[in-house]
Formats: sequence, C-alpha cells, structure tokens
Amino acid sequence: MELTLHLEDPPAARSSFPPWGRCRTASGPAQDARPSGGARIAPAVHGTDPAHFGGMSQYTAARKYQSVQIESSSPAQLLLALYDGCIRFCKAAQIQIESGDVAGKGVSISKAVAILGELRSTLDHDTAPELCDSLERLYVFFQEQLSLANIKMDREIIDPVVTLLTDLRGAWGEAVAKVETEGAAA
Repeated sequence: MELTLHLEDPPAARSSFPPWGRCRTASGPAQDARPSGGARIAPAVHGTDPAHFGGMSQYTAARKYQSVQIESSSPAQLLLALYDGCIRFCKAAQIQIESGDVAGKGVSISKAVAILGELRSTLDHDTAPELCDSLERLYVFFQEQLSLANIKMDREIIDPVVTLLTDLRGAWGEAVAKVETEGAAA
C-alpha cells in the first residue's frame, strides 16, 4: 500500500482534522498520519503545531502578519524596509561567500538585485530628475557589483554596496523622521 503524506493547515471549523496531517492511500480514503503505536509525526513547519496558531502554521501566520504590515505601511516605511532587506541580503551573501555556500549566495544576491530593481522602478524622474538619475546610476552600479561578486565569489566586491546602501538608508531614515515629525506637529 502506497502512502502519500499531505500536511495541511486545517480550517478552524474542521476541528476533527488532526493537526499533524492526513495520509491518502493509492486506493483508499484518507487516514490519520499517525504511525502505529500512537507516535506523533512532526507538523508541517518544524517546531510548530498548527493548532497553536488558530489552525495556521507558524509560516502562514508570519506571512499573513508580513502582508498586513506591508499593506498598512506608508511609502516611506516601505522604502526603508526595501533598503533594510537589500542590506540584509548583501550581508548574507558575504557570509555565504566566505563559507562557500554557492547556492545560498546566489539566492541572497538574486534577492538583493530584485530589491534594487524595485527601487529603480519606483523612481519618479518627473518629480526630481537629478536625484532620480543619480539614484538610478547608483542602483545600476550596485546591481553590477553584486553580479560581479556572484561570478567571482568575492565578498569584498559587496563591501562598497553595503556601505553606500547603509548611508542611503540612513539619509532616507532621517528624511522620513523629519517629515513624520513635521506632519505630527501640523
């Protein structure tokens, strides 16, 4: 008999569904995924039990929280979050290059490059053409440096990217704080 394990987040209304999953046999109905002897198998997300999250896995709960957080953030807060994410992925790539984690490095650099692409796409050249042109050139430079670091497996190529992104993030953070302070005073 062939068993396929399907781990799901049960809806709250289906309380009879066990939080550890269900098995479907090739020729029969779904059965509890508990092995003989009553031992419990691990839930879908390591270290979590969907029953503790109102029928939601920890991963699903985190994604839902993140989605609400993004939807309720101001454009300025989203900009700062993009910078924070890009810096985080650049630093992760540096660590992964040092440890020889080629796959992890590739994923981190791809995420940083994608964030830079998003930052480039949000530039409004009609409102502030000189600033946007300068930022666009910087973002392209960052993307080129990250691609070069990816190819050469050289963490030092990422250093100026992290330094400049950190400086830019700091400047934007000050500007956002100033605008929010002035907005609160008005």
